[in-house]
Amino acid sequence: GCTKCKEEKELEEFYKDKQKRSGFRSSCKDCYDKFSIESHKKFPWKKTLYKIKSRCNNINDNSYSRYGGRGIKCRITAEEIKKLWFRDKAYEMEKPSIDREDNDGHYEFGNCRYMELVENIKRAHIIPVLQFDLDGNFIREFVSIMDAERNTGIDNRQICRVTKKQRKQCHGFIWKYKENTT
Repeated sequence: GCTKCKEEKELEEFYKDKQKRSGFRSSCKDCYDKFSIESHKKFPWKKTLYKIKSRCNNINDNSYSRYGGRGIKCRITAEEIKKLWFRDKAYEMEKPSIDREDNDGHYEFGNCRYMELVENIKRAHIIPVLQFDLDGNFIREFVSIMDAERNTGIDNRQICRVTKKQRKQCHGFIWKYKENTT
């Protein structure tokens, strides 16, 4: 039976849990869902920490390659996330999203802030990119990789691979993010 509502229920009324000896959660789906909703309303910043830990530590997480796979670590505590939540007034935001000011830095208190999800997405995709010839001579600056694709017809994914040093050149050009030209 369910440990919360004390009702006897069929096994399909319980979520599976590999870490439990029985293979199922001790509370039924209804009670667990109700608890999750209440908990999220009471402590919304905890979901942020859960997602950060997953993308940094869980190789099965879809985002792992962009976070943990790049060496980014979760070095922020629940208490620090809570401080950020109130400092940045995330409770007033439509869709609060955690942002790392230094995209190559770890999740640490001094490197994180809450911002609107829409702004965070825009920020992540609008990094000026520079085009050079194979001799390293500057040709042109583009607002973003997508802008470079629109103006040159060169696939944005190929340009991106050069900026990440996965390829040396693309279509006879070297591409660098403006911030990484040193």
